[in-house]
Amino acid sequence: MGIAAVMTNIPIVMIVLSWILPYKFCRWANYIVAPLTIIYILRGGSLLPHYYIIGGIEIILLIIIMIICLKWKE
Repeated sequence: MGIAAVMTNIPIVMIVLSWILPYKFCRWANYIVAPLTIIYILRGGSLLPHYYIIGGIEIILLIIIMIICLKWKE
């Protein structure tokens, strides 16, 4: 349960950290956190139909975040 609580809150914390962290650290944090969150969604998910929709949307948005990070310039 503890791991699930931490993993669920990491994307929320990343919003705040994106305001606080310098550019370089924020970019690396997104490169690390987004793939870990995708793995968590794929491995820790439910077999209920609504989870496929919610998880799919979250994965798409995480991929978009990683693409945006690739295009960031100082």
